[in-house]
Amino acid sequence: MGESEIRTMSDLFEAWLGHLAVLGRSPSTLASYRYKIDAVLDPSIGELDPRALTVLGIDRLYGELIAGGMSPATVHHHHRILRAALSQGARWGVVETNPARLASPPSQRPAVGRPPTPIQVRRLVASAAQGPCPRLASVILLAATTGMRRGELAGLRWSRVDLDGCSVEVASSVWQVASRWGEKLPKSQQRRRVPLGERSMALLAELRLETGVSEDAFVLSRGYGEMPFLPDAITSAFRRTLVNLRSATGESWPFRFHDLRHFTATELFRAGHSATTVAARLGHADVAVTLRTYAHDTEDQARRAASEIEREL
Repeated sequence: MGESEIRTMSDLFEAWLGHLAVLGRSPSTLASYRYKIDAVLDPSIGELDPRALTVLGIDRLYGELIAGGMSPATVHHHHRILRAALSQGARWGVVETNPARLASPPSQRPAVGRPPTPIQVRRLVASAAQGPCPRLASVILLAATTGMRRGELAGLRWSRVDLDGCSVEVASSVWQVASRWGEKLPKSQQRRRVPLGERSMALLAELRLETGVSEDAFVLSRGYGEMPFLPDAITSAFRRTLVNLRSATGESWPFRFHDLRHFTATELFRAGHSATTVAARLGHADVAVTLRTYAHDTEDQARRAASEIEREL
């Protein structure tokens, strides 16, 4: 689609998504963008000429979304999509300036959720081991001890496991859109080596003996390594485990699978490790991301430091 063919915001969104696909953006990311465009942005501004879009019009759209019950964080997601599409439109000469750069999305409220405690993680592992999908117990334990993302765990192959060196290399991630799946580089292209402790290594050694599969096989599979334990299946099995725990304990268990990654960071900070160490384990390209995401953990450290200083006095 050439510049002269982009007459509406719908045209611009379509051209932008096609451009991202050519650049190799993950299919799951593209599917997420398309869902938000089709559900909200296209019905609201899709028929407008991109040159007719104004800062005032965008701010009014955000106000309408908030008034309709959309959370500030979700409005920000749509704002980032709109801003990126218009930025590309400016590069292509479709618009002279990007009005979304001056728009005012609502302030985001900081997340108040907390990761599970070590005791809760142990109970999650035990419950999963007794559930309909026992392999989930291994997934939960490795997620909690390594900080790996869901797709990175799914994409781990035996060729990336160093049983002698007690580490794994995070070199790929599995994406999934409905029934389709494939592999990509980890987020932010951050390939990394993650050292492991005795329990994690014992688990991997046990899995290796159980499966006896080739070096190219997936570690966390439901069969003999040909198919990974897909991300959506991990999420579904994790949710069923939470339901079982709520039923058995009468407690809320308000966790997401991603909270196991937060557990890793929280425990590392509590143990006194630096933000650089935490960022390297989690695969953050920028330590500032680690500090912003886990600010409550660094605040806990700061309070302990203040108490220790005063105790010495």
